[in-house]
Amino acid sequence: MNPRVSILVAAWNAAAYIAETIQSVQSQSFASWELILVDDGSTDETAEISRKYATSDQRIKIYQQPNQGAHIARNYAFSKSSGDYVVILDADDRILPKKIETQVKILDSNLNYDVVYGDTWHCDQFMNRVVLESKKYPAQHISGDIFDEIILGNRFAVHAGMVRRVVLEDVGLHDPNPNLIADWDFWVRVAEKYRFFYDNQVVAEYRIHPGMSANIDSGKKQFHQRMNTVANIERLSRYALVSRSIKNNIMFANARFAQKYGLHAEAIEIAKKMIFDQPLRIRNYLLYGYSLLNKCGGRA
Repeated sequence: MNPRVSILVAAWNAAAYIAETIQSVQSQSFASWELILVDDGSTDETAEISRKYATSDQRIKIYQQPNQGAHIARNYAFSKSSGDYVVILDADDRILPKKIETQVKILDSNLNYDVVYGDTWHCDQFMNRVVLESKKYPAQHISGDIFDEIILGNRFAVHAGMVRRVVLEDVGLHDPNPNLIADWDFWVRVAEKYRFFYDNQVVAEYRIHPGMSANIDSGKKQFHQRMNTVANIERLSRYALVSRSIKNNIMFANARFAQKYGLHAEAIEIAKKMIFDQPLRIRNYLLYGYSLLNKCGGRA
């Protein structure tokens, strides 16, 4: 009998964390799951540690590939999975014991929803809990048709979610382009056609540590990933139906992202487009002025 839930893990040089990640899956109160772990060309002991768990638990399946990136490893993991529902779990994060049970019940009993997601603890590198995602980003978690909101930016930690397999078979998992924000790009394509349900129970822990890509990759790289993802969004058929105001809000979010990393020239160019698009919106001029002052070395 196939498992109800497939948990997909892409792991690269995750020896410091992978045992905790696997143990969080084994600690689930819901037993009908499979863990598909793809070692993405690790040079540390990630594969060896993972195999020790697989030896004693047949629900854990280990695969290996040359290093190609987490997005490709996740796609490979999905191709090897068979569950009715799918969870994506990073190799340095954890899910809480009731997550799978809770979310399976919700999707089983709510056929009008195709994705369920919950709240997440944001933690330090030692998994000391720092702040709830719902407190850090108030009003970000919503239910129903969330397309107009999620195109502004991602709404939740990827492992806080669970999605029906048929959805992935329809929209696909990850675009092979490595220069995207992969999770965001995926959830936007899901949201174009399917409905989300937010359950406010805390189901996940997100580890923030020095080795994560958000702390290693340059601001310019992250900005270009965002802009490439936005370009993908703009190619979606539903994007043409989005209001002019929301499209201007997307540009505003892009400019703020550029400012976050000191890319004020890029923010200025975006602000110019915003002013041309909506010349009566005062915010657009304030954004332009703020970026110009910072580019010239002034203070806002």
